[in-house]
Amino acid sequence: RDLRDQGMASIALLATIRGQLHRALTLASMEAHGLPQAAIAKRYPQMRERQLHKTLQEGRQYGVERLQRALLAIADTELRLKNESVPEEPLMESLLARLSS
Repeated sequence: RDLRDQGMASIALLATIRGQLHRALTLASMEAHGLPQAAIAKRYPQMRERQLHKTLQEGRQYGVERLQRALLAIADTELRLKNESVPEEPLMESLLARLSS
């Protein structure tokens, strides 16, 4: 909500959140398939060690299934924002509720 209050468009905000969750899902999936952190780090040399560790921790915390559900909820919200004449605020509030459950 703070970012929206600062003027960030809902679509841009969703893209930012989607990117973060997608990265966490990708890393969590790799780890779930037994890839050690060092091997994951080699596949993502652009990520600093601290960022990689934090993203892996988030992936573990939320879990693969929850991250997948969150990405689907974001995609649904994005489509509705782009294709329907509905107020943004209720859609974004609904998404926040879905993401936090």
